[in-house]
Amino acid sequence: MNPKNYPIISSPEDIPTRFEEAWNERDANKLAAIFDEDAEFVNVVGIWWHNRRDIYKAHDYGLRVIFKNSHLARGKTTVKYLSDSIAVVHARFRLKDQTPLDSKTPGIRQTIFSFVVHRVD
Repeated sequence: MNPKNYPIISSPEDIPTRFEEAWNERDANKLAAIFDEDAEFVNVVGIWWHNRRDIYKAHDYGLRVIFKNSHLARGKTTVKYLSDSIAVVHARFRLKDQTPLDSKTPGIRQTIFSFVVHRVD
């Protein structure tokens, strides 16, 4: 995992787009590169990871097994600046075509992701 291989995200508004791209490309490295080394990530069922490496490992597995045929679509995105260098980004997402579990095909999921972001100079 080398987050330096991906283009720099130039504005908070671009973070949900990068997350969506990485998800749909099944690129756990690209997804993890969005996050700081000591980032926190809580998924939709409350599983909580505390660093980029663990975020990578969880998504690498998930994108290969649980979500291998899924499609993530970004919806409305808002950004609230808390300071010149810190913002909160909220983005609606819709997930479809998750891998069936126990012969049950999961329906379409809708959620909101929250990102607390900072500028890196």
